[in-house]
Amino acid sequence: MAKDKLPKELSSNTQWDQSESPIWLGSCFTLKRNLQDQLFPAKAPNGLKVQLFDLLKEAFLKTKAIDNAQIFPSHELSAQEKDLLFEHYLVDSCSLREEKGLGLVIDGTNRFLGFLNFQDHLTLMWSTEQKQWQKTWLKLQNLERELSEKLVFAYSPRFGYLTHHIFEAGTAFICLAYLHLPALIQSGTIESMKDELKELGLKILGIEKSENEFVGDLIILQNRYTLGLPEEEILKSVHSGANKLVSQELQEREKLIDDPRIKDQISRAFGLLTHSYELHAKETLNALSALKLGIHYNYLKGIDDKELSKLFFHSRQAHLTTLHNQSLNREELLHKRSEYLQEKLRSSSLKI
Repeated sequence: MAKDKLPKELSSNTQWDQSESPIWLGSCFTLKRNLQDQLFPAKAPNGLKVQLFDLLKEAFLKTKAIDNAQIFPSHELSAQEKDLLFEHYLVDSCSLREEKGLGLVIDGTNRFLGFLNFQDHLTLMWSTEQKQWQKTWLKLQNLERELSEKLVFAYSPRFGYLTHHIFEAGTAFICLAYLHLPALIQSGTIESMKDELKELGLKILGIEKSENEFVGDLIILQNRYTLGLPEEEILKSVHSGANKLVSQELQEREKLIDDPRIKDQISRAFGLLTHSYELHAKETLNALSALKLGIHYNYLKGIDDKELSKLFFHSRQAHLTTLHNQSLNREELLHKRSEYLQEKLRSSSLKI
């Protein structure tokens, strides 16, 4: 366990709390950097990793670009704490390894997450909502600029910033948009849009990084390329693609008004969440997605869209165990999830 506990806000607040759109839920900007003349973390011996970690930590502690930076050595975090970070920031859990010389950085707003010595020496992630795009991008630029004054980054005139994965070199900038697209996914229309998005240099993934399974009808839209493209062009492309998907989703929802299959899906989802004894994570996220669509059609009363978005996070394993401050085995977790959601939906009602 790390000496400094993870802030309680990680389990109570979510990345989408400030979103004003029920479809475009949030975004995330990521920059990757490596140190000049140093082995990539995967090739570095343990002693060197520890030295580089201390160097990176010192640079972060001196920066003024983020407020109240907290740095946690990875090996001092419990599995529960790592899972909570994974869920809160929607990052790949396999990247949170237990090894000396690796660390994580968060800020006072719980919007920023930094990886030290994982796949790259530095991975800088900043979450935001649509209305704060330019402001958040400026924050990330300022942070990278401050760090570059204290550290020398590996850069090639031909390939740009060097990364562990050649396809992420260049700007080493990845822009993500998180979208809730139940109508496009349920109708199958999303499949016909993949080629169009590909021509724009974009791709779509599910929250489990699958190109074919979209749990909770959630899609991650991101840039395919980082080499040969300036950051502003990547931002513009992802922003344009996200707006196009939002527009198409709204059109598709109009087509599905009074569709008996959609009404049945929403009704079944409400029954599942309010009457089940045990609930698995995927079926829960899929059912919550249907209820969010039910709010759009004005079928669901007594709960709003933001609260349902919050439940996307709070019904997951690490959030549940943290919120209830107890260790749960598999059967207890499934039952606790159902109890929790029944309580949260107790005042809601379905009118179709």
